[in-house]
Amino acid sequence: MSPYILEVPSGNDVVEALNRFCRGKAIGFCVLSGSGSVADVTLRQPSPAAPGSTITFHGKFDLLSVSATFLPPLPPTSLSPPVSNFFTVSLAGPQGKVIGGFVAGPLVAAGTVYFVATSFKNPSYHRLPATEEEQRNSAEGEEEGQSPPVSGGGGESMYVGGSDVIWDPNAKAPSPY
Repeated sequence: MSPYILEVPSGNDVVEALNRFCRGKAIGFCVLSGSGSVADVTLRQPSPAAPGSTITFHGKFDLLSVSATFLPPLPPTSLSPPVSNFFTVSLAGPQGKVIGGFVAGPLVAAGTVYFVATSFKNPSYHRLPATEEEQRNSAEGEEEGQSPPVSGGGGESMYVGGSDVIWDPNAKAPSPY
């Protein structure tokens, strides 16, 4: 593993810049932290009611936290299943509003953005066995044709045009009646 400090100049898509860097060096890495500001971000929101829904937030946002992994290309083998890269952010917007989620479009640097990352060249992939209880619950749910339960966290969502979803952190849980 090797540490990296990466600088992405204003006007560049930070996700694409990091992805291009990894491909060019044939390495994978994990972003440990990031700082700077970005503009006009599209996020995928977690929504059991509307999977894959996205929303674009316009304006300038400060990076609060970043979680990202870029994996090196894997040779196709049965022991190395395809694993996708991901990039999630928490952002502070105007009046201190905090938003976040999986980045689902360009994430343009609104000023210089810095990342601290660590690289890895030959990751080892392992499929971990599920516990007996998880295997039993999964088998019972499949036999009854049920989906696994989804925990909602008590908030309600507001739908804004088409498939856009905004989660209202101040919403109260619906009445059980």
